[in-house]
Amino acid sequence: TVRHALDEIGLAGVVVSLRHEAAESTIATKTDMAALGLQEHVLYLSGGSSGEPRRAFVTYRTAPENTRCLIWLPGRNDMFSHPHVVPLLDACGLDLYVIEHRRLGRSQLGASRDDFALTSHAVNFRDFLEEHDAGFAFALSQKAYANVVLYSHSTGGLETTLYCREGKYRDRIDAVVLNSPFLDWGMGGVAEMLCDAMDELMPIASFLK
Repeated sequence: TVRHALDEIGLAGVVVSLRHEAAESTIATKTDMAALGLQEHVLYLSGGSSGEPRRAFVTYRTAPENTRCLIWLPGRNDMFSHPHVVPLLDACGLDLYVIEHRRLGRSQLGASRDDFALTSHAVNFRDFLEEHDAGFAFALSQKAYANVVLYSHSTGGLETTLYCREGKYRDRIDAVVLNSPFLDWGMGGVAEMLCDAMDELMPIASFLK
């Protein structure tokens, strides 16, 4: 499946390797991250104020010779801190754009204690379409990319499935990579049936309360 996906976007010659690390290993150090030369672009969102703006971040890295880009949606409580991935992206000719939406990653810098307590909290993932659309718009304004790859991890995988259905720039996506996506509770039985039915059950529960 991976080989076929790489063939489709002209990356058939890329070699993918695996590395095993002990759980205690520090894979990303401050020095490693600083060496990447990442840039940041702030996305100011609706509903904020001059005193306390609502914002999201695009963390990105480009090279003049790259003609493709990879847009990365992190998982819950996550942020981009993966310097070991960047050499592979360079080998593929991929610029990198990471969208860290509200209450996630770098967007939490300077947050109040109350806001920080709500890290990654969401009632409706459609709320994040605003910054995902804005992040795509920023990335696509940098170059006329030949290919756009959407990559996501964990809960970002669920956000990706939504973006592929409802995102403003969904037609610009050429390939999707889901890394350990959170698409199902995996509990089975009655518990999972209840979780799947919460959209219908919550209005009833609220009414009874």
